[in-house]
Amino acid sequence: MVCYGNLSMVFYFAWTEGRIIVNCGGARAERETEIKSDGQLYMEATIAAMAKVFPGQLSKRYLARKGFNTLAITGPVPDIEGWAQSLPEALQDGISDWVPVA
Repeated sequence: MVCYGNLSMVFYFAWTEGRIIVNCGGARAERETEIKSDGQLYMEATIAAMAKVFPGQLSKRYLARKGFNTLAITGPVPDIEGWAQSLPEALQDGISDWVPVA
């Protein structure tokens, strides 16, 4: 269970000092089945809690090739093209996979 109070304290520091990026876990191999795995349930709960604390300020990226993890980043939705251009070529892969959380 995610504690919203703790996330609210984190929100303060992120808002005044920068961004937070979180590996929210993932669905692992069970992603191919209709039944949600514990990992998928935890990932969805984590993203939902973060979306409540960071309304309109959360993006996520699903990493199918990296163990089915989902990353979340706080802050305004980044300018994907500008962000990609600011990174070395080796780190540009997947930048366009970031999507806002509604």
